[in-house]
Amino acid sequence: MHAGVGLERAQVAAETLLANGAQRLLVWGTAGGLVPALRPGCMVLPEHVRDAEGRSYVLDPDWRDQVKRSMPRSLAVSDAAIVSVGRPVATQSQKCALAETSGAAAVDMETAAIVALAQKHGIPCVAVRAVADPLELDLPNVVLAARSDRLLPLEIPMRLLLQPNELPAIRNLSRAFSAARKSLELTAGELARAIRRQ
Repeated sequence: MHAGVGLERAQVAAETLLANGAQRLLVWGTAGGLVPALRPGCMVLPEHVRDAEGRSYVLDPDWRDQVKRSMPRSLAVSDAAIVSVGRPVATQSQKCALAETSGAAAVDMETAAIVALAQKHGIPCVAVRAVADPLELDLPNVVLAARSDRLLPLEIPMRLLLQPNELPAIRNLSRAFSAARKSLELTAGELARAIRRQ
């Protein structure tokens, strides 16, 4: 199920899955890097996740180990913690500050909410994230100003007409997202094969 960006959408999607009988949850998508070691396309399979209030949640260790064994050997995989926040972390200085206060190496906007919901219902949950926004890459204003993640392909070109100076930053972000997408595709293939062998 595609949840979209943000805590509220993630919660709605997770609740829908649980209402339809889901026995475990897999958080899937991209994350931002908060440390230099997490390059575009690096996979993050955290042992725990923190929310914006500092609460920490441990992801299901058994299922996490199963997923980790199925990860493509060609990909860099990090066990580092993820912190979930309510708004995009746009600049390198903001990312460094968040890394220092949270102790996390990656950031997203959904994982903690889904893990908390899964634990409330007593079902296992793991997260698989690909880095699409490395530490040194500041998010372009045309992306931050977009009102809907579903309309990004339309909104961004229109906004670039008014802010053409942001085109280089968009290209850099596009390359980083391409690396993340490739890693997710490789991982999905390996996970599907592992499930079929069970």
